[in-house]
Amino acid sequence: MKKVFSFLLLALFSFALYADPIECMTQTEAESLAKYLRTVGFVYEYCDCCDDQSVVLMSVTEVIVEQCNYDATSWEVKIKGEKVHVFGGTDNQRLIQPNDGHREEHEFVASLNYTYVFSGAETQAIPLGFATKTWNDKACIGKLTIPAPADYNIEDKEYIKWYKKNVK
Repeated sequence: MKKVFSFLLLALFSFALYADPIECMTQTEAESLAKYLRTVGFVYEYCDCCDDQSVVLMSVTEVIVEQCNYDATSWEVKIKGEKVHVFGGTDNQRLIQPNDGHREEHEFVASLNYTYVFSGAETQAIPLGFATKTWNDKACIGKLTIPAPADYNIEDKEYIKWYKKNVK
């Protein structure tokens, strides 16, 4: 009985770890990640393990490396930009239910598992950690289809230009 309880406790703890964002890293890793993020143009804030599966499409205007907010020995990368579009959720990795298409300032800490970037292949966005080869745990990670402006009534000129150049 003690072994069964221990196994269940370990299994629950392990799942909780998968749901946590991977944000803190060494200063060298954070600086490398920031350099990469300055080149991508747009990111997708998306937690596919979370109950709230909204997707935020965001332009990247500034990337900052700073000390991790919960581990003074580590570093994190903060992304500043503007929300271009917010989507209501996913269904088999396909974006659905677009809503407010106006831009507003937005910032968040980049995570290797819940910040998605264009993969360079087809129309897929993948976790930042996959794109930079700094993280490859496949627990509850799905590909995210990059929204075509015409399919979601996205009228943001900067995004349309980026999409035409990079995706189609």
